[in-house]
Amino acid sequence: MSTRRPSIASSRRAIARTATARRSAAVGGSGRTISTSRSTTRLAYAALLPTQDAAACTRFLEAARRWFAQLGIAVTGVMTDNAKAYTSHAVQAALAAHGIRHLRTKPYRPQTNGKAERFIQTALRRWAYKKPYRTSAHRNAALPDFLDCYNVERPHRSLGRVPPLLHFLMQREQRP
Repeated sequence: MSTRRPSIASSRRAIARTATARRSAAVGGSGRTISTSRSTTRLAYAALLPTQDAAACTRFLEAARRWFAQLGIAVTGVMTDNAKAYTSHAVQAALAAHGIRHLRTKPYRPQTNGKAERFIQTALRRWAYKKPYRTSAHRNAALPDFLDCYNVERPHRSLGRVPPLLHFLMQREQRP
């Protein structure tokens, strides 16, 4: 087993790169991470999946939709890259079944999805490569703790130095 750290370029590809569900690449070889975030509140959801096929992406999108629904957030749009899995009939049918609009990023333009890219950078720095994990399983086990910290504890400058979940709850209370 190699202990060599991947380059920054390969690290960027190691975690999913989208705002509201984007294709993922291998994370250390033991699975794939797909992430999603709500652009206005920065709430983030991520999951480790064994593959990056249409069935796995469909399951992820459904799990993310349910997670956001538990918070009272209706998913009305999803932005992905143009990966084969996200352009598949299965994913398109799942999105259509829930009335979710599918937007795609421009090829080779991560700026199109800047908030998601920022989440990826934070995840790389604070979870995936924060410390040398003994195994990929140890790193994978740390994902839920990272997401809890990101959503509940970590203040975000763009949200007035409050965590995403608190920002979301404050917004919800202000609504008529």
